[in-house]
Amino acid sequence: MESRMKDDSSLIPVFRSMVDGIIAADKRGMITFMNRAAETLTHHVLKDVQGTSLRRAVKLMDRKRGTALSL
Repeated sequence: MESRMKDDSSLIPVFRSMVDGIIAADKRGMITFMNRAAETLTHHVLKDVQGTSLRRAVKLMDRKRGTALSL
């Protein structure tokens, strides 16, 4: 996402400073961007998961049932 946003670099600081977690992936589902809030929620830093499958890096859980959700 960051590479696609180079044309409008004013968006990068906005996404980085948001308190909501933002993760962007390309058409293949590979992580291209993650802000600090997303890093906190996932316990991953962008440099470690950039280019990694979103399905592999992010695990969603149904808190009531305690079961994994699919992306």
